[in-house]
Amino acid sequence: MGFMAFFSKTRALIFKAVPYREYDKRVQLLTRDYGKITVVAPAAQRSRKRFSSALDTLTYISAHYREKHGYGMARLEEMTVLDAFYVIKKDIKKISYASYFLEIVERVMREKEPSPLLFDFLFFFLKALEKTHREDWLARFFEARILPKIGYLPMLRQCVKCNVPKGALSGEILFSISSGGILCATCAGADRNQAFRISSQAILLLDRMISETKMFPLNEKVSIELKRYLPPFLFHHLEKEPKSYPFLESLAGG
Repeated sequence: MGFMAFFSKTRALIFKAVPYREYDKRVQLLTRDYGKITVVAPAAQRSRKRFSSALDTLTYISAHYREKHGYGMARLEEMTVLDAFYVIKKDIKKISYASYFLEIVERVMREKEPSPLLFDFLFFFLKALEKTHREDWLARFFEARILPKIGYLPMLRQCVKCNVPKGALSGEILFSISSGGILCATCAGADRNQAFRISSQAILLLDRMISETKMFPLNEKVSIELKRYLPPFLFHHLEKEPKSYPFLESLAGG
């Protein structure tokens, strides 16, 4: 009795394509309809006629693939390039940020589960990356706005421990990564060594960045402040710093 084959078609972003066996390539796709999937591109190393150079990382495609239950990885049958992101690929800074965005979404996207909101979120930021001259600001919006999508919304309107509203707090306010939000000076206690002092302006802007859909300019002072704790807060919940982040930091000069 043969295995029944199932054919699927979806839009996808190529996360990674590596040699597999003698002539094939193993391609990891971030898809809109089926989440994270891995497919085999047959003879992709030997012949460029079928897939050409379209199997590059950071390529937006329409993918048609076949899978057989109990038969290992799915097989990529056809693909059409929808967007090659050439503006990003010719700029080392932009491609570094794009790799950072891709890696974070790859970390949180689940295998073979529909992910339309997460996929559209990633695609939106990649298109925004093509146009912006402030990639660092865009990264802060990306980090802020992915938090509620993965279930880690920081508490910014009241102290995490005593629940006193931010507007009623006096003195120093801290942002605690481990506690998940702001702390008043009284409640900081043992968290103080692992917390960052945060200004009222930064709290307001971070709250807006998370809750609003539109982009708005940041000033340099707040941008620098947000960078101190926003990426570490995200990485804490990802349980690992993305591999792309140190290189991104080296481009920014630390």
